[in-house]
Amino acid sequence: MQRYQKNLLSDNKNFAVEYVERLPSQATMFCGHCHVHYEIYVQMGGRRCYFLKNSIYEIETGDMVIIAPGVVHKTSNIDKNPHARLLVEFDDRYLGGLSAFLEEVDVENKLSALLSNGYYIFRNDAYKEELLKKCCRLIALEKDENLFERMKSRLIVAELLLDVTANSYDQIHTD
Repeated sequence: MQRYQKNLLSDNKNFAVEYVERLPSQATMFCGHCHVHYEIYVQMGGRRCYFLKNSIYEIETGDMVIIAPGVVHKTSNIDKNPHARLLVEFDDRYLGGLSAFLEEVDVENKLSALLSNGYYIFRNDAYKEELLKKCCRLIALEKDENLFERMKSRLIVAELLLDVTANSYDQIHTD
């Protein structure tokens, strides 16, 4: 498989958001890629086939995939229906700042434990509606021209990370 690096983050940014709605004809990645930073992928609509390392998963609306730096991944079509996805990319500086802000929760350690395999797929039917609402708010905030409103998107991502680690507590072996 051909591999390349794709980055939304520029040298001076540690956080980026991208929302895309695609028709099936526009939707297949032809080769795997990786990043030097973390990626959160949320399936906002439709379904996708997700290749992660050496495994393939079916991702559906409301699923969230968190990928560690350096992990090869790609998505492709499952059917002929359109899909929508949200990408959030962030680096260690964002995580460090988040851990410093939260003080009592070592987000870096929790995320590291969750991503011991290089990625984590979060699927929780009871949380799906709340997850999608938070992501819609995140998308709206990122479009806002007001810097302070856009900064709130970082807090929503922090909330998503806290929600995932709290809901996945049994799989994380650190306190």
